[in-house]
Amino acid sequence: VRALRQWYRRHGRHNLPWRATQNPYRILVSEVMLQQTQVERVLKRYRVFLKQFPNLRVLGRASLAAVLRGWQGLGYNRRALYLKRAAEACAREGTGRLPETYEALRKLPGVGDYTARALLSFAFAKRVPLADTNIRRIYSRLFFGKNPSVVSEKELERLIARTLPNKQAREFQWALMDLGSLICRAKPRCITCPLRKHCKAAPKVLAHGSRALEGRVVRHPQSRFEGSDRQIRGKLVDALRKKKSGTIATLSRATRAPRRRTASALEALIQDELVVKRKSVYALSL
Repeated sequence: VRALRQWYRRHGRHNLPWRATQNPYRILVSEVMLQQTQVERVLKRYRVFLKQFPNLRVLGRASLAAVLRGWQGLGYNRRALYLKRAAEACAREGTGRLPETYEALRKLPGVGDYTARALLSFAFAKRVPLADTNIRRIYSRLFFGKNPSVVSEKELERLIARTLPNKQAREFQWALMDLGSLICRAKPRCITCPLRKHCKAAPKVLAHGSRALEGRVVRHPQSRFEGSDRQIRGKLVDALRKKKSGTIATLSRATRAPRRRTASALEALIQDELVVKRKSVYALSL
């Protein structure tokens, strides 16, 4: 804990704007944006989105079309829908604020286990351990010398909870996230790691250069985004942001996708509640 804190003071990402606030709404926005999206892309949209939708009340009253336009550039547009639905749910409860218990947070649309825990830790200063991909990788290597797939979830969660300090717990978890993002990566940079003296995996990695823990780098197959249905759906939402509406024919030309796949993607977007159809014309949901 001490070694990690010292490293974080010197090398941590202290410039991230969501780390400079304990406003629950702003932290919720950051957590939803950061799901499956790189920090650099979120930084470009975070302040712009908050300027347009500064609180839960404004977000809940805005049209979904406006929220989707504000979300442009972040991808995974369904997250914007969930964020708006969460704001609406808080308004229905009468408080207009995010709840402060795990159970109540989990009931909000789009708020899973990790997001609920992150809100409790970062917004409400509660000592709640987090276990994202980076943190699990650190603890698995540090205590077992193995990759996370070899160690049980319960064992990792137990260790994370045991080492979480009573004071400044959220700063400690920020430090873990930064260590996992910058150093303890899929291909770890053990030579610069502040925990290498304590880590059971470090001697193996240092002895064999860039080769993996257990003798080989664990590689995960990369998703084929180019030309995928998800890419077409994203292009359709982008086109509707600009054009406001369109038919299958006009949207097919705008996205350069075959009409059959355009029609299929539009139906999927309707099912996701992101798009509505009026006769033969499609538009973003209101």
